[in-house]
Amino acid sequence: MSQRTPRATNAGITIGAIVAEDCGVNLLCRCGHKTSLLPAQISALAKAETRLADFKRRFKCSMCGRLGSSTEIQLKTFTVPDSLSNRRPAPRSKH
Repeated sequence: MSQRTPRATNAGITIGAIVAEDCGVNLLCRCGHKTSLLPAQISALAKAETRLADFKRRFKCSMCGRLGSSTEIQLKTFTVPDSLSNRRPAPRSKH
């Protein structure tokens, strides 16, 4: 999975833009706990116009209790592999 760091640091990017690009997010806590969210999960948790920075603030580490509003939890976007994507490639021709 490739990290999309230029976009991940852009505070103005929205959930709608992340989902439209078929990207997911990784939440990484300083304690080592991490979780990944796929586009369908992200869109179920937030409205399309929600800024990524505001989305991050909602989280709390279930292992140590650190808050997403601190710098202790990092959020990075990643491109979802086709095998995990809701988008299906066009069928191949049998010719």
